[in-house]
Amino acid sequence: MEAIYRREVEARIMALAQAEANCRRAVQCAVRRYNEALAAEREQKEREAKRNEEEANVQEIINAINSDFLTENPAQGRSALGSHRVCPDRYKGFSPEQLAEIRTVQCNQIQEKAIKEEEEKKRNNLHDDLLIKASKKCLLIERDYERQLRERRRQIQEENMLLAEDQKSFQKYLNEEVIMRYIITYNLVVYKYQPTAAFFTQFNTTSR
Repeated sequence: MEAIYRREVEARIMALAQAEANCRRAVQCAVRRYNEALAAEREQKEREAKRNEEEANVQEIINAINSDFLTENPAQGRSALGSHRVCPDRYKGFSPEQLAEIRTVQCNQIQEKAIKEEEEKKRNNLHDDLLIKASKKCLLIERDYERQLRERRRQIQEENMLLAEDQKSFQKYLNEEVIMRYIITYNLVVYKYQPTAAFFTQFNTTSR
């Protein structure tokens, strides 16, 4: 009976250990996937940042070329061969129409940049929310596992106490049964033959 009880306890302990290992593997897998997604997102942000920097550098060059410091009246550079041609020795920069077109493009680029920044801000907020939710979920899983583990240990302790009580009662029963059988056997042997009155009359019948 003790061997059976010991095997049951060992089986329960192994089951708890297996459940704990499975839970830890699940948490590690979730953390690994989250880290991979985070690394991919970081690489994407770095590529976008590099592209934005290159675009900003190009735009800075364009702005420098079109600044008032480098440009004068563009009409002096117009060629007599057509409006699409210029005189290199008298060219003073873009025309007002060209400058207006450039400014329009710049405004569009500024708007696009603002939209991209807003989208990136939303993605960052969403990423932060997902990170918080994932952390809370992992914490809840760990707490629930610890609660189940404590409950299981408490159940095993109660079962052990019940088994110990049963074993104690059974041992008490065995002890009482053995003592009772011994008393019955002793009485049968000792008091099997009761002495009669004739047995006692044989004493003190002579002067000796």
